[in-house]
Amino acid sequence: MWLGAAWFALVAPCWSTTSGAMTQDAPVEAPAQTTRALSLNDAVALALQNNIGLRIDRFSAEVQRFNYLGSWGSFDPIATVSGSFVDAEQQAATSLAGANVVNSQQAGFNAGLLFPLETGGSVNLGYDHTYSKTNSTFSVGESLDQGAFALTYSQPLLRGAWSGYNTA
Repeated sequence: MWLGAAWFALVAPCWSTTSGAMTQDAPVEAPAQTTRALSLNDAVALALQNNIGLRIDRFSAEVQRFNYLGSWGSFDPIATVSGSFVDAEQQAATSLAGANVVNSQQAGFNAGLLFPLETGGSVNLGYDHTYSKTNSTFSVGESLDQGAFALTYSQPLLRGAWSGYNTA
């Protein structure tokens, strides 16, 4: 190891002095620069114009505003509509069925509007309509047509409750 270091110490100075042309560097002239006189206001305006960080910060505030406004979309009303239809035919198991073969038909329609609240609760306004028809002799009538409006309010006591959680 020490032999290699000694050899390098002896040979290295020879490399730098073998060619005088290689070691002498010609002076390099600097390109001509133009100067521009700036007032303090001009310098500040130029710095502000070329500062990308400030441009990003300007748009950052606008992005945050749109994110804030978009977060209130979770409180938009939700409309629901559903329907069903059942046509059934059953062999009577007992004489209390009202017919040897009981034929029944049911049709249902539901519609509602759900309003989420900032407190985590919700208000639901809905309408349910049902139509039933049967051939059973024990039925009050051959057909039954009924509808109902409902207004319900729901508020969780712990999970996801109150405005601090839902508007964060």
